[in-house]
Amino acid sequence: RRAALPCHAGHGTAGVLNVLVIICALSLTAANLQGCGTADGELTSPTHGEEKDLFSLSTEEVQQLMHGLELGQYAAAFAAFPVTGADLAVADESDLLEAGMTHGLHRKRLLRQVREFSVGGVPCELFSRHEESMPQQELDVLRHRLVAT
Repeated sequence: RRAALPCHAGHGTAGVLNVLVIICALSLTAANLQGCGTADGELTSPTHGEEKDLFSLSTEEVQQLMHGLELGQYAAAFAAFPVTGADLAVADESDLLEAGMTHGLHRKRLLRQVREFSVGGVPCELFSRHEESMPQQELDVLRHRLVAT
C-alpha cells in the first residue's frame, strides 16, 4: 500500500502558507543542516563525501535539496504539502505528481536520486548549492511578497 504525502493546506490558510514558504526559502541555517559541517554544529564548506540521512531531512532541507538537484521550481510546492525526507523515501511517481511535480522526466530523475540517497545518504554539498541556485531576482520577488503580506 502506498503512503500518501501529507497535505496540511486548508482553504483559509493560503496567505499564511505563502508567508511560511517564503520564510523557509529565505532561511538557510546551520540548525537545518545538522550533520553537515563540523562536530560542533558550525556550518562549513562541506567536504566531499559528507552525507546526511535522507529520512532525517526536514521540509526546509527538502527545499534546499530540490534547489541543489536543480529542481528548485518544485521547492515551494513541496514545502506547501509539506514533504520531508521520510516522505521522499517512500514516494512514487504519482505522489510526486500530486505534490506538484508536473514534468515526468523530473519525477523519474528525482526518484532515481532518492533511491541512491536512501542507500548512501544525501551529499552535503547539495545543500550548499541552494543559495547559489536561487537567482537574486527570485530572492527579491520572495522578499517583496513577504513584505506585502
